Amino acid sequence: MDRLTTFANRRLYVSAVETLNSHGIAFASISPDPGFGSVAVPALRAGGDAAPVLSDAGILVSGWVDFKTPAHPVSAEAPKVFDGDIMGACAIMVLAPCVADTAKLRLIAHVAGDLAPVLPYVNAEMPAGSYARDCETYTYQDAYRLISFYPRRITIAKADDITDAWRVLE
Repeated sequence: MDRLTTFANRRLYVSAVETLNSHGIAFASISPDPGFGSVAVPALRAGGDAAPVLSDAGILVSGWVDFKTPAHPVSAEAPKVFDGDIMGACAIMVLAPCVADTAKLRLIAHVAGDLAPVLPYVNAEMPAGSYARDCETYTYQDAYRLISFYPRRITIAKADDITDAWRVLE
């Protein structure tokens, strides 16, 4: 079965592509562009032989999960740009099977901005969630997905696939 991984930044993605090409290892890229390009870098789908090659080359990946064909395509529209964007760039640092449902994904994405100032506002606008003032954390459920905002990261549990994870981050 093919595996899927992603990277913290495009430089690592490009290094991975170059390394896999130089070793003759087949892979496919899954691009987040244009709709999710502000929150993700391309992911790679490859066989099990890719992981040790990238590891030996010192290329850090966010993790490996079984590849699942995305149920929905990447949005063809560029994301909206907001004045005073507090989130900034986003990078998936951890990608793993979900603990609650191993057919789904869990991830941790670091954000360049600071979400702490808006968490009380989010809590006021989305009262179905839970805001922990002492921990500066807001958690809510989007259908069956569990999403938590921290000052500098976002966690998602039970994402259907990589494009669903990107959609939630966007």
